[in-house]
Amino acid sequence: GSSFAARLQGLGTGPRRWVFCEQGNRYWLRNRDWKLYRDGSLFEMRNDPEERNPISAAHESDAARTARQQLQAAAGSIGLSLRNE
Repeated sequence: GSSFAARLQGLGTGPRRWVFCEQGNRYWLRNRDWKLYRDGSLFEMRNDPEERNPISAAHESDAARTARQQLQAAAGSIGLSLRNE
């Protein structure tokens, strides 16, 4: 993991733009508007908070593509690999 001591001391680089969550053998990354699961399932949380309509990589908007890339990069920064559905 990464130390967040600098943030606690007011020396950090600003707020983190994503969070990592894990429940059992499932994990995902999330930012304010998007949630990306380990299996590559992407959801736009503002319009689909109950996660009923995953956004396919083959049919995603520019915003969804950007979110997927950002969350995949975040996963990579902590040593995780997410599938690209």
